[in-house]
Amino acid sequence: RGRFEQPCAHILGGRTALRGGAAAAAPAGMMDDQPKGRRGRPEDTTGMGKQATVRNKTANPQQVTAEQLLREAVDRQEEEAKPPKQRIADEDELQMYRVRKRKEFEDVIRRQRQNIGAWTKYAAWEASQQEFRR
Repeated sequence: RGRFEQPCAHILGGRTALRGGAAAAAPAGMMDDQPKGRRGRPEDTTGMGKQATVRNKTANPQQVTAEQLLREAVDRQEEEAKPPKQRIADEDELQMYRVRKRKEFEDVIRRQRQNIGAWTKYAAWEASQQEFRR
């Protein structure tokens, strides 16, 4: 075939109109509605290969609703493990705790300067420490 003799999408009575103006008989595989992939087989549009074919198309006698699926998913979720509350025994541990919390708050504020909630949480925590001389 020449450069302009590629088959067009228009099929006229068993013949394919060619771009060059001539008409030719359509090849046997061109008459199918399904797009052809490699080796003349129908093209797989799902990307799942042979798994995509449904063998049993009858309805399941026990239907499952979306609500049932969501309920079951919530029931199967495990509770989040909360860290144990920290018991502070002496002054050194208290100072280390305060330094660590201040660093956490300041890191959050450094990343999100416009987050007013982070500033207010930091201020509320500082007020709860009652270190007003600082």
